[in-house]
Amino acid sequence: MTSAVPVGGCAARASFEERLVLEDRRITAEIIRIIEDEKGIIAADLRVETKEGIVVLYGVQSEMESISAVLLRISRVRGVVEVINRIRVIRAEDERSTRNNLHSL
Repeated sequence: MTSAVPVGGCAARASFEERLVLEDRRITAEIIRIIEDEKGIIAADLRVETKEGIVVLYGVQSEMESISAVLLRISRVRGVVEVINRIRVIRAEDERSTRNNLHSL
C-alpha cells in the first residue's frame, strides 16, 4: 500500500509557493502603478522587488517629499508586510556637476 500524502504535500507546497509568487507579482504591479502616478517621482530611476510581501525599493530620486509620499502609499497596499527603502536622494544637477568638476582638478 502506498501513501499519497507526500505527493499531495508536495503539490500543496508547490501550489502555496505559486500563490506567493502570484501575490508578490500583484503587489509589485500595484506598486509600479503608484510610483508612476506620483508627482515628483521619476519611475525609470527606481526598481521594485517583492518577496513574500516584503517590498524593497532601489534607485535614486531628487525629492525626499515625493519618496515619503510613495512609501506611505506603498505601505497601505494589501499584502505588503514591510517596505525597505534603498532609494538614495541625489542633489540637483548643477550641484553634482560642480562636485564632479572638483574631482577632475
